[in-house]
Amino acid sequence: MMGRIAETPRLVAMGALTVVLGACSQGEPARQETVAEQVIDDAEPEDGELLHTEDFARSMIGPRIQGPRGPMIRSSFEGPDGTTGTIESFVACPIETSGTACNPAELPETTIFTYVMRVTPDERASAFRTAVPVFGYAGVAGFAEAEAQAALGGDARLEVRCVNGGLFYSVVGGEGWRAGSPITFFWQGTLPPAGPAQAYQLIAGGRIGTAEGPAPAQQATGGC
Repeated sequence: MMGRIAETPRLVAMGALTVVLGACSQGEPARQETVAEQVIDDAEPEDGELLHTEDFARSMIGPRIQGPRGPMIRSSFEGPDGTTGTIESFVACPIETSGTACNPAELPETTIFTYVMRVTPDERASAFRTAVPVFGYAGVAGFAEAEAQAALGGDARLEVRCVNGGLFYSVVGGEGWRAGSPITFFWQGTLPPAGPAQAYQLIAGGRIGTAEGPAPAQQATGGC
């Protein structure tokens, strides 16, 4: 499903970031891929299409892809005024994939990969989003509902929208996302990661921080 591209100068395309695709196994050489880098500086979640969400607790994922930094990337959301939180991210293959690790090159083109991000804000937060289009998006996105309920409390809830090809998870109602309370987010796509990139952003305390995580290779068109 393609989200509506907002007709606003606030959405700024920032060219492309070249990254190295890490080998999925020790003996496989790295190769060059390009990950689209798109910053949505002041986009409002209302700019995009509201998406149906799934509970991560019900997802069934298999072994993780072994990237250049191992099976998980740990990073901090950095901005001009310091950090806004931390993120742990990885990409998993389908549950039926054999072994303890998977190599996307050995899987069929119809394979669905699950991108998983566990985000912990340093201060009260209002939104988490992808800073790049989710190329290859397979129509499934969501979060761990039990974690979200614990982190938000009260009448607050999370909404997920497609904004300019990326996913925008925003807090609606209540007093925001509590500092120190993690929430696991996820989305599924048909493309494996092309390597780590500055692909995720957290808005906390009125500040935007950007963090590194796995992202799919650039495509001519696509996204959520």
